[in-house]
Amino acid sequence: MKVLKVIVALIISFLLICTQGILMGAFACDRSFSADSVTKAIQETNFTKQLYDQAAASNEAADEKVQTFIQQAMGTDTAAKALGEYASSAINSVLYGEKYEQFTQEDLARIAEDSLAELSGQTGVTISESQKKQVLSYVDKNGPAIVKEINDTLPVMNDSAAAGSSEMAAISQVQSFLGTPMRVALSAVCLILGILLIALFWGSKLGFIWWAFISFILGSVFVLLGTSSNLLSSYIQETGEGTTFSLLLTGMFTKGFTFVGVAALILMAVLVVMCLVGRSIARKRAAA
Repeated sequence: MKVLKVIVALIISFLLICTQGILMGAFACDRSFSADSVTKAIQETNFTKQLYDQAAASNEAADEKVQTFIQQAMGTDTAAKALGEYASSAINSVLYGEKYEQFTQEDLARIAEDSLAELSGQTGVTISESQKKQVLSYVDKNGPAIVKEINDTLPVMNDSAAAGSSEMAAISQVQSFLGTPMRVALSAVCLILGILLIALFWGSKLGFIWWAFISFILGSVFVLLGTSSNLLSSYIQETGEGTTFSLLLTGMFTKGFTFVGVAALILMAVLVVMCLVGRSIARKRAAA
């Protein structure tokens, strides 16, 4: 009987690993492509610097101090947030068919002005009115190239030649398959399998530990994937290999994988606590 119970538990565990792993992968992608994750990826990588350097490589030369101001402005939280929201919108237009509007020179001018205000107000960098006018004049004159670089870097639905479009098309197919109905079904299956594991070892309450161990394995795998993605992002930054979009993508996946991995580890801790509480209650009832 015990052998049969273990065999059944192993079968349930295998099914639970598959369903919970697929579900975690779907949520990791959602988290990776959120505006918050994209913004953090932009802030923590040199994504905006690479965009600017590539766009400015063949543009009209500007005063060195003006160039420095522009680079610093592109690295502000204001610029990162604005580009993060735009990038998330562009990516989600591919994945979910959401409404998308291309980045324009007016957007760039607004970001430049707001970023300079942040740079002056929060970092202590002194920018005179004449220097500010020089920066905005440079952005106005060379803006089309910068705007084109931004739009060309991010994949959009109607541009199969855009950087990363093939990767996003593949992810889009997976995300379409793992839509809301499929996720609800997977969540229900996970819950049922988890309850079956708990019921199978209800007397000893070890079913909680069994499910906790599965969550620990999956959580560790996703945290490891997040760490690997972060290392790859650092490698791209240091060596300059890979595209600007690949730099952003690895930064985004770092956030998504890590978030879901940590969530699984929290679930593990909750299940362990439930096991301990359940066993404590069972002992008190037995002693009464």
